[in-house]
Amino acid sequence: MAGGAGAYLATGPGVDVDNQAFVDQAATDEVLTAASTNVQRLVAIDHETLDEYHDSLGEFLTPSLVTELDENWPALRESYEQSATTVDAQVREAGLAYLDGDKAEVLLVQDVSISRDGAAAGSTSGTYLVGLDRIDGVWKLSRIPDLPS
Repeated sequence: MAGGAGAYLATGPGVDVDNQAFVDQAATDEVLTAASTNVQRLVAIDHETLDEYHDSLGEFLTPSLVTELDENWPALRESYEQSATTVDAQVREAGLAYLDGDKAEVLLVQDVSISRDGAAAGSTSGTYLVGLDRIDGVWKLSRIPDLPS
């Protein structure tokens, strides 16, 4: 009963709601899709396509995250090439925690599997809170935890 009353009060006339995650389903769906896709693109790396991966970072990361990743890129690249590492990632669940204008936060559960030299090398699953910013109409990751790779 209280939940229904809260939802009515939050969406009733004259009420200003900052967190659109609970109000605008189309915007919520858009952010959830972008977060899931972007996190999978960030984590899923194949040692055979490192140049393509690196060239695509600006499509799903904010410029500051691209700069941050570029600082570590030579070591990461060398590690993936030397060990012939391939990482597969699948977002299993995603929920929008916050949405206000061009800023959002998404809590997601992701499964990751790693292979080296063509042989399975481990897997993990984790829950992560990521931030997104909408830049020129495109949702991009703006804040990420230490995701498995």
